Amino acid sequence: MKDTYKQFWKRNLPHIQPDSQPLFISYILKLDIPDDIKQSIHKCKQSQEDFLDTFMEYDDLFDKYKNNEFSLMNPLIADMVYESILYMHEFCILHAFTIMSNHVHLLMTIKGNHSLAYIMQNHKRFTARKANEILGGKGQFWNHEYYDHYVRNEEEFYSIVWYILNNPLKANLVREWSDWKHTWIDKEIKDCLV
Repeated sequence: MKDTYKQFWKRNLPHIQPDSQPLFISYILKLDIPDDIKQSIHKCKQSQEDFLDTFMEYDDLFDKYKNNEFSLMNPLIADMVYESILYMHEFCILHAFTIMSNHVHLLMTIKGNHSLAYIMQNHKRFTARKANEILGGKGQFWNHEYYDHYVRNEEEFYSIVWYILNNPLKANLVREWSDWKHTWIDKEIKDCLV
């Protein structure tokens, strides 16, 4: 995997869009995240050496964050978000994703000259509008920020795949990763794991 990329800032977080390299993306519902957690996530982004271990600590907080809404547990909303992610294949190669109670993890490689910001903005706008229709609400559904990490090598790629697949197990939602209805993995990658 080559190290050619563009870095840009959107709101409070830096974002990197590599050329033809996988991206690990996490995004959450609109939550009141304490500033200390936001700062810690930002520091995690700056220090890439222990990325996955550090990120897992903060992801655990989202699974246990009881002071928030869990709209993604609504099957109508989760199914709609799932289908919207599958639609992204027009702009990227999907490797794996899972939809949790209040956040989503996604591993993908962007095709051509498409922009990560454009893909995420359109996906989040569409799903927010549909979710508000389902819930009979209005206003912001997703947090404006999303967290992205470009994958440095094959070992990290497969560590992230396992992390995505095991996220529902870690949250005690299922006993086997394949039992979680809102997890998807590319067939070729799945065959490599078996």
